[in-house]
Amino acid sequence: MTDHNHTDQCAGCNGKTDEEIAASYAAMIVKYGWAAVGVFSDDEPPWMYTVGLQATHDHPELVMYGLPLELMHNLLHDAVREIENGKRFEPGTLAGGVIKDYDVAVVKVDEPFDPRYPLNVATFFHEDDEVEAVQLVWPQADGTYPWQPGGLQAQVVLGTWGS
Repeated sequence: MTDHNHTDQCAGCNGKTDEEIAASYAAMIVKYGWAAVGVFSDDEPPWMYTVGLQATHDHPELVMYGLPLELMHNLLHDAVREIENGKRFEPGTLAGGVIKDYDVAVVKVDEPFDPRYPLNVATFFHEDDEVEAVQLVWPQADGTYPWQPGGLQAQVVLGTWGS
């Protein structure tokens, strides 16, 4: 894990109320400028998203899907460092600096309130439906993305490439 251990992967599982969970994330955002929310179940691969970047860095929240939670946290940490150094992850672009030797495709998240993959903690802080998020879509080892010929569909993409 990185030096910033600011993720609480199962706060709801531990009997915390929504208000206690929100307060915990708010404290992490104040301390670190962001927090990571890990989502996992027995039915599908894990995914993770940031909370706080929109408020502290004027940057859309980041989402990753389908890798081990610790790896996604480390990758998001590296992406946030890039943002802190002035980088913006713009939809429809390929971006380096997150995964060694590969570019991630930056995809605008179409619906942050989607009931299948909601950004619940982020939406809790944005009651006015103004959550902005981009997904960092990782390529297979051969460099193909899920929407390309030969691309595996193991990664849910929460938007449309190029939009």
